[in-house]
Amino acid sequence: MDVSRIRQKIYLLRMARDKVENIALKARPMIDGYWVEKYIECRRPGCKCSTGEKHGPYYYISRTIEGRTHLEYVKEDQMRIEDMCKNWSSHSASVAEMVKHNRQIEKLYRQLAKAQVKKRRRGYG
Repeated sequence: MDVSRIRQKIYLLRMARDKVENIALKARPMIDGYWVEKYIECRRPGCKCSTGEKHGPYYYISRTIEGRTHLEYVKEDQMRIEDMCKNWSSHSASVAEMVKHNRQIEKLYRQLAKAQVKKRRRGYG
């Protein structure tokens, strides 16, 4: 790949990264967890859930603490928390996308350096 093409790709990736970075930097209330909607079976004999119609939905916040996933029940009067969890999900996705762009940019910078190095025949000169 020629030098100008590599530079163009770097420029486009930096623009994409900046766009995602602006989303990640936007101030908004967040909770560090993911919104989970669950339907459950109570397993009581004769209950509707024994025929496949489960109870719910019940809402939880899923968090990873010391490598283990924990679910925290959300009461009905706390439903505004859903938006904060969605903000966290959006923020996390933006950060992951920035990391992906940074890796691609780094790879292209290495290609750029290799493309600009003059081939050595005998000594430097």
